[in-house]
Amino acid sequence: MIPEIVLLRHLSLKMIYFSIALLKSLLVLDYASYVTGMVNIDQGAGALMALGSFALLILADTHP
Repeated sequence: MIPEIVLLRHLSLKMIYFSIALLKSLLVLDYASYVTGMVNIDQGAGALMALGSFALLILADTHP
């Protein structure tokens, strides 16, 4: 197979996994913020952590 297609498929799979993980973490944080009453702080921190971990995943993939 052409390497570019393999790379694109790999990255698109990572995006799908990341989207699912982001949804899960936001659901958990939404429930936690509903219980504790701290809505904005929890969701903002969770989204930033998820985006940071995805950036680390890409860096780990592109720089062996």
